[in-house]
Amino acid sequence: MLVFENGRAWQDIEIVKNGTYRLALKGVGSFGVTVVGNTSFYSFNLNTSANYTYTPLFNLTEGKYRLEITPLSDDAKLDVIWLYSTKTNQTINQLFEVKEKPAEVISYTKVNPTLWKVKVQAKKPFMLSFAEAYDPLWEARIYRDKLVEKVKSIPLYSVINGFWINETGDLEIVIRYKPQDWFEWFDDFRYNLHRMHHLLLLRLEKGERRWMG
Repeated sequence: MLVFENGRAWQDIEIVKNGTYRLALKGVGSFGVTVVGNTSFYSFNLNTSANYTYTPLFNLTEGKYRLEITPLSDDAKLDVIWLYSTKTNQTINQLFEVKEKPAEVISYTKVNPTLWKVKVQAKKPFMLSFAEAYDPLWEARIYRDKLVEKVKSIPLYSVINGFWINETGDLEIVIRYKPQDWFEWFDDFRYNLHRMHHLLLLRLEKGERRWMG
């Protein structure tokens, strides 16, 4: 979601892996675009049209950035903007051409509202989308016979959760809302505490009977 103020728009974004990136804009008129991070600054002036207009490739490292767009002409109207990773000068159409699926979801099960289980066959690292409202407390736990990786959620399309999975092969992925672990730990602790208290009372009662007998 872009935030507008006095004709200027911006969006805070998070880059999850190092690489070369490219911006694609569609609209009317001219725009100035900047990408600003702790150690990076890129600035582009673009004349948009009904087709996509592209920036040159530029490097971004993992971290947080601010994407800012400023209209440079009176008739400027922004339709859509994409920021995507590519090693070549891929266009948007080329980007979405399906040549080979990096992974296939075999099955998924909703155990409860805070726990999902997904079985995946992965040939390459992939992005797993999870269509619940974005919350950074969702976590994906990757199992291949044993736990091999934990992955934090990132905002996908600024709305839902995404998990970048590096593991390949036959995977079981447990998507868990982390606070539920704390609640269950507290319930277990409270149950064990109550049980210990009950056993202590029984022992005291038995000891009292022996003393009175």
